[in-house]
Amino acid sequence: MFGRKSNRSMICAATMLVAATAVAATAIAVAVSGDGRLAPADLPPAVAVEIDGVPVYADEFRAVLADVRLEVMAEFHRLYGADVHDPRFWTIAYGGDAPGQGERPGRIAAERTIRELVRMHAVRREAAELGVPVVPDAEAGRLSERLANANRERQEKLGRGEPVFGTVRFDETTFRRYETDRLALDAVAALAESEAANDERRLLAYYDRIKAEGFALPASLDVRTIEAPYALEPSPGRSTEEDAFREIARLSASISGRDDFERLWMELAERSDRDGGRVEKAAYAFRPATRKSDAERHPKLVEIAEALDVGRPSEPFHDEGRYRYAIALVTDRADNGAQPYDDVRDLVARLYAESLFEERVEERVRRSEVAVREEVVERLAGE
Repeated sequence: MFGRKSNRSMICAATMLVAATAVAATAIAVAVSGDGRLAPADLPPAVAVEIDGVPVYADEFRAVLADVRLEVMAEFHRLYGADVHDPRFWTIAYGGDAPGQGERPGRIAAERTIRELVRMHAVRREAAELGVPVVPDAEAGRLSERLANANRERQEKLGRGEPVFGTVRFDETTFRRYETDRLALDAVAALAESEAANDERRLLAYYDRIKAEGFALPASLDVRTIEAPYALEPSPGRSTEEDAFREIARLSASISGRDDFERLWMELAERSDRDGGRVEKAAYAFRPATRKSDAERHPKLVEIAEALDVGRPSEPFHDEGRYRYAIALVTDRADNGAQPYDDVRDLVARLYAESLFEERVEERVRRSEVAVREEVVERLAGE
């Protein structure tokens, strides 16, 4: 069985192994009725699950499962060193205290696939309530038919010389993502026009909650560096890349804190004769108004400086675009607050509409009931 036992149940036909499922963020709860067997005559077209009474057929289950499997394979290889090429991979139990105990990749993949299908169903239902045209329930679970129609329409447009945006031909995975993403975007756009998403009091409150992360202006940074440039080709008086790396590594080993860094920095001339001119110093003032251009000219240094605490020298780093190795020290940092609400009001409204839609989807997911044809799901998960 998938998940833990639940006190929720549904009455379904005896030819179905049925699970009444309370879908939460972390588990799918099931209860069983019926004789637990699936008559072969009921398989084609195979219904894998029903979500609030809407059937999902095997082709759509497979398309979602294909995405989930990649995630599960990477996870089990990382956690347990599993051989994902082993033909038995999907049925072997990993991580248990005894043989046969633990987690089976096929079961984990099936559970996650069902969760994703429930979420897709919730997006479709919520989009419909917001007036977005959606696929009728009778067609919702038949991915292969909708995929064939979409590819035929795109080929007909190309034949007429009309533009086709995105891929010329979908496969099952890209088409599923396209459908769900398009519905979510259209639903958020519709919600963004609603009164609820344009209440200024609520928008201001939402802006206050997210401005520190979403709309913070870049901090002002004063940065000093000790740099060892190198030449790509051998050149008299110029260091090779290996020489530059060794020099910066040597200097870094002599620096235990801010005082050491600044003492060395002050000793260096702008173009030092020390060590044969192999070491330079520089100072940078990164400000919000010029941060975009600063990041274009000095991408690695800006990245390093933004992550550093004031007064803590960096580890040696390779500034490939400027052909040098370096150590950096942020001598001063000043926060500059957030972008004013009036400047970002339209974006705040869009983000707020997205958050409202996400809340609606999550609430529908929590209320969804799912019937699982276990034999079909087990077969698909083990293919």
